[in-house]
Amino acid sequence: MSIYYCHSCALKLGHYVPPGDPNTLNLTGSAYLLRKFMEHTDPVWGSGKALSSIYSDPAYETYKNYYVSGSASGSLEIQPNGNKNLIWYAGMPLGPSYGNSGIQFTGDAVKIVFVENTGKLHHFHVDANSYVTAVCANCGCPILR
Repeated sequence: MSIYYCHSCALKLGHYVPPGDPNTLNLTGSAYLLRKFMEHTDPVWGSGKALSSIYSDPAYETYKNYYVSGSASGSLEIQPNGNKNLIWYAGMPLGPSYGNSGIQFTGDAVKIVFVENTGKLHHFHVDANSYVTAVCANCGCPILR
């Protein structure tokens, strides 16, 4: 089971250090990162997967802004395997998520994965309802604010 920390507690406790300057970070700067960007901004690239979230606005600047907002204020998820992710509540529909039988949900939160590895760092949208009961392990506040 994952452990969650609000943004303030994650920083205060030293569990999270932002991976790089968002002004210089290139979220499409390698073949891997470009593929992840395409998978989450172009329905053709995202098709064929069991579940694929596609942002309604495919512009790179929008994609980058979701990263900036998520890294500046998102809550930290530490998975049982030690991987760290950021969860940021966007408060608006970001796009559909498609599965084998069509649209599964419309995402309203951003999940940034591989936050400590700029070579794999990317994000996609998720359903905030999956995190609505999660609270900070340190202060007890909800992680989605």
